[in-house]
Amino acid sequence: MPATRVVPKELLPVANVPLVQRAVAEAAMAGVREVILVTSPDKPLVGAHFQADPGLEQRLQDWGQSRILEAYRAIVPAGVTLRVVEQPVPRGLGDAILCARDLVGNRHFAVILPDDVIDMPAPGCLAAMMDVHCETGACVLGVQPVPAMDVSRYGMVKIVDGRITDLVEKPAPALAPGNMAVMGRYILPPQIFDALLQIAPGANGEYQLSDAICLLVKNKPFVPWEITAPRYDCGSRLGFAQATIALSLHDPDIGPALRAWLTSEVTLE
Repeated sequence: MPATRVVPKELLPVANVPLVQRAVAEAAMAGVREVILVTSPDKPLVGAHFQADPGLEQRLQDWGQSRILEAYRAIVPAGVTLRVVEQPVPRGLGDAILCARDLVGNRHFAVILPDDVIDMPAPGCLAAMMDVHCETGACVLGVQPVPAMDVSRYGMVKIVDGRITDLVEKPAPALAPGNMAVMGRYILPPQIFDALLQIAPGANGEYQLSDAICLLVKNKPFVPWEITAPRYDCGSRLGFAQATIALSLHDPDIGPALRAWLTSEVTLE
């Protein structure tokens, strides 16, 4: 707020690309061909962003705007089927995942939280995690070390002999099982749905995915994949500003001019 009062946070652009579109692109680069957007009924614009607009496409073609037309067509990557399901009440990440159960079925699946922007070269973070899953058959969680002062903001994992043996959601620093936090990327088994139905709601009536994963780690292999690339928490104002600057510097159209401006005009005191 106030930027998200009308425009959903997922549609805020980082370097000209909305957060949710970045997540879809990352999934597509990893070879995913079916993407499910779980969103609120109060956010119809999220699904509308991906809907075809033949009139606009024709106008861009008539005007010779080939670069804009190419960017428009890339909103939904080639070969990707995109579906939207609604989470009627915001009851946490676990509940959001349950909303997609009928479409996922009895398959392993990936979860991307668009707030977590990971600045990693193509094919990206999820592709690397899927390689681990294909090689080992294990479920995979993207993790990154965080300082003790920040552990109460994340799900913190315990790692023993290369496997995740425990996961605690937003613990006090003294109760954290380690310094590795889950960072918005998951490869999960279909059994997670039954586990989500077994857990009780936590703070604010939210169903935590971490609690459901804890029910599975004793009998099913979960492994960490450490994210070493820069990560930006775009759910925070600071992280959003950092991501906008960092990713804009990669843009061949504006990156050089932005870098020159930062060097010559921005004074840090």
